[in-house]
Amino acid sequence: MKFHRQLLLLVLGAAVLPVLVMGALLFWQLRDRQKAEYGLQLDMLADQSADQVEDWLTEKRAVVESIGQSSGVSEGLASLGDFPPESEQYYLAIFRLHRQMQTLQESFPWIADLSLTGPDGTIAYSTRLERLGQQLTSGGELSLTSQVLGEVGILGEVQVEVDRSGLEALLQSENRTPGLDGNRMRVFLVDGQNRALTTADGLYQPGQALVTPPGGFGLDLGGYPNTAGTPSVGAWNSLEQPGWRVIAETDRAALMAPLDNLIGFCLLMVLVVGTVSGVTAVFWARRLTRPLESLAEQAHRLASGDRVVHCDTARPDEIGDLARAFEAMARAIQENLDQLKVARDQALAANEAKSAFLANMSHELRTPMNAIIGYSEMLIEMAEEDGPADFIPDLQRIRTAGKHLLALIADVLDLSKIEAGKMTLYAELFAVREVVEDVASTIPPLVEKNKNRFQLEASDDLGSMRADRTKVRQILYNLLSNACKFTENGLAELAVRRTTWRHQESIEFAVRDTGIGMTVEQMSKVFEEFTQADNSTTRHYGGTGLGLTLGRRFAEMMGGALEVESQPGRGSTFRLFLPSGLEAPRAEPLPDGAEVLCIDDDPSALRYLEHLLSRGGYRPKLAASGPEGLKLAREGKPALVTLDISMPGMDGWEVLRQLKEDPATAGIPVVMVTVLDHPERAREQGASEYLSKPVDRDRLLAALARHCLEDHPAVALEDDPGTHELLREHHCEGAVALLESLPAAGSVTQIWRRSGQEVAEVLLPRQESS
Repeated sequence: MKFHRQLLLLVLGAAVLPVLVMGALLFWQLRDRQKAEYGLQLDMLADQSADQVEDWLTEKRAVVESIGQSSGVSEGLASLGDFPPESEQYYLAIFRLHRQMQTLQESFPWIADLSLTGPDGTIAYSTRLERLGQQLTSGGELSLTSQVLGEVGILGEVQVEVDRSGLEALLQSENRTPGLDGNRMRVFLVDGQNRALTTADGLYQPGQALVTPPGGFGLDLGGYPNTAGTPSVGAWNSLEQPGWRVIAETDRAALMAPLDNLIGFCLLMVLVVGTVSGVTAVFWARRLTRPLESLAEQAHRLASGDRVVHCDTARPDEIGDLARAFEAMARAIQENLDQLKVARDQALAANEAKSAFLANMSHELRTPMNAIIGYSEMLIEMAEEDGPADFIPDLQRIRTAGKHLLALIADVLDLSKIEAGKMTLYAELFAVREVVEDVASTIPPLVEKNKNRFQLEASDDLGSMRADRTKVRQILYNLLSNACKFTENGLAELAVRRTTWRHQESIEFAVRDTGIGMTVEQMSKVFEEFTQADNSTTRHYGGTGLGLTLGRRFAEMMGGALEVESQPGRGSTFRLFLPSGLEAPRAEPLPDGAEVLCIDDDPSALRYLEHLLSRGGYRPKLAASGPEGLKLAREGKPALVTLDISMPGMDGWEVLRQLKEDPATAGIPVVMVTVLDHPERAREQGASEYLSKPVDRDRLLAALARHCLEDHPAVALEDDPGTHELLREHHCEGAVALLESLPAAGSVTQIWRRSGQEVAEVLLPRQESS
């Protein structure tokens, strides 16, 4: 909320609230005073009228009692019981009694009707002859009764219905007395059943039942409705006999008129005070908020990068102090920004230096590792063929240690790329079962190490999926490696099935073991980098704690998830969910025995490649530099080229560009074999495959099997003299290769055989257009 609105509300509240409080206090005081004054006057009027009615009733009751005790009435009533009804004697007795009653009625004009009843309450005589034989009832008539006594006891009862005009005249004389503020008050009489006996101002009819307010008649401000529906207030007084009540009332408007006037006055005061206060508050709020709004505008300009700030620093008040402090702050911010810019540039330069260092170290570390692993494998094969066999265990240990060190280097570099946001994925379509079986074939040594058993469960409907095949293999291998490492004399299982995960078709890879398991606390930390379950686990089992970290991050980058379930002592289950994507196309296998050109400046790499190609049935040709490789490619037209990127002089990118621009070599498949990590760039420039050093022999042979054609000379391009010599010493005819992965659906590259007899269409990964 804006400051001027807050100030306006504050001022209005401070000004109006006292008026409302004072009005409420005055209202309650006036209300109590009105109730007291009106209540007193109504009570006095009710008491006074009750006394007068009581005197009037005493006089009339004496006359009724004298009638009941007169001998003529008692004898006449007794004679009616001596004759049977409808007889001549009965009618003569009625006639004599009627003359006597008319005489009494003429003597007392206030008698409207006079009736005699027998002991059973039946009217034996009435001046209104139509009532003869009826039961004596009270229907709101203004009547008085008295017993009729004879020689044998009570003969019946005399009832005198009083002419109400006299009593109404008596009560109306009180109505002419004005109440407070000249308001007229009404006085009327009701019986014990709250039925009107007299009228007042024409509002009440004799016998009409009145609406009794809750708690009786009184001064409740809500009032009670009279017969006309007008809210009224009143007071009452009871008569001893015969249970009647005198009520004095007036309209509620008479009581509320001063209160209504007070409410109107308070509302007028609230309107006047609120208007004056609002105008004043708006005026001062604008005077206060304008300089503050100017400061806010300057702050926005400063935030948007405008270094020129102008504030009204000439004011001598607190706002001027704020403006001066703001300008000082703006100057300090600009100085800090300049310093931060310098620090940012230094940090960027350091980050670039770190990236260059990691790239160089990747090359420097992987190059010797390539030689160590390659030569160890070559020596193992030589020892197996020619002996001595005693060297084989030591050579295997060298190869295992080299691969372990390589895996550690790869994990650290992958984590660095993920944190820097430079890790890229290569999405391709591949057969799920092929990858699963490939991974399963690599872990028997891990299973046998701790005397475990391995079980693979793969459903028949796995089909294909679209993902980064290399990352999927890496995740599964790490999970199975952990399962074998933390289990002894137990079971490691890989179960693969199609499922629905998060409303999409997915592949679920479940790796279960019966090993040591984990607690809830350990599971909460198991995916943190450089962290294992606890320190004792690290000391006992070893490891860097990066495998599961990279596995989860790779899974999330591919739109999936890696979850864990575990119980201490009962083993663990890791579930990898990955969206399945599209179905993979099929590629026709190509014949072996083709010639392959290997271009690399590392002699050990060339020698290793020559060894692999010769053992696999290919004919290798070696080149230790880019220009030499281009010459051999143009002259020999090899079936496939393996190409390193990091070479002095002409690097692999330039060689790849010239190969693809030359019509004579554009159709030759190129497999990048390097320590660098630029698969997307390689594929964009026309490379068919991308393999990281040290080269896994199965993956290399698979790539060759995918792209090599029969009867083509194989040429190896390498710029490393050592590798070149290695290939020369171990040259073999022919090669057998397995396809590492199916190509994704996309563009079709035509690879022409030198003889021109056949064209093989190989589906290469398509770069998704965005």
